[in-house]
Amino acid sequence: MKFPHGNYDITGTLRRYSFHMASNSERRDDYEGFSQWLRDTMRRRGYEIDGTRAGGQQRLAADAGLTPGAVSKYMAGKSIPGVKEMVKLSGPLGTTVRDMLLRTGRVLESDLVADTGNPLVDPMLDKIYSLEHLPIEVRKARAEDFLRRVEEAKRLVEYELEEDLRAHQAQRGDIVPNGT
Repeated sequence: MKFPHGNYDITGTLRRYSFHMASNSERRDDYEGFSQWLRDTMRRRGYEIDGTRAGGQQRLAADAGLTPGAVSKYMAGKSIPGVKEMVKLSGPLGTTVRDMLLRTGRVLESDLVADTGNPLVDPMLDKIYSLEHLPIEVRKARAEDFLRRVEEAKRLVEYELEEDLRAHQAQRGDIVPNGT
């Protein structure tokens, strides 16, 4: 079988991904950049924030399960949300934690090594790499182990699908089972 996406290239060969983490000196907190992005995103999502009694800030806080004070600090560029807060904000803002992490400047694109194109796999790899309390070598090993397990599961599913197809074809008389 050929897999022109995900962990495979166009020939069906398993891709290998480099696991590079940006150094701390390459990272920077971008309070103003995140603040501007947050305000623009809120406007696009219908959270009215222009005017003295607009109410969008309060509504976003309620929708995300955060305090209005926290949202106010993010909007003013005085604070950047943590990952837990980003998870809460991502739904109402119609974005991803990955995008917010990049917007804050706390991580670089090179930090988010997961780019397999698989929407189920990439967030898990990003989560593994966000465990900053673990040494990078441990995170790399966990990511490689996770990718290995995904490949094993994929091969098992492929095998089961082939077996089901053979059984279906044998049932229809298209092929003779076991070559007899």
